[in-house]
Amino acid sequence: MEAGEPSRKKKTTRQITIEIFGTAIALTTLALPIFLITNFSDQNSSHFTPSDRILIQP
Repeated sequence: MEAGEPSRKKKTTRQITIEIFGTAIALTTLALPIFLITNFSDQNSSHFTPSDRILIQP
């Protein structure tokens, strides 16, 4: 079979369902850590006021 040539077998409903769940799991696995890291860093930076930060000048 050539690359890009359509498959001659029709996919069953079960195969399509498994592909959809697999894609959803993959996207969640990628997006969840990014969301948590972003959310965590926003919470930490909001606890500081400008007067709390110490600037060290050479």
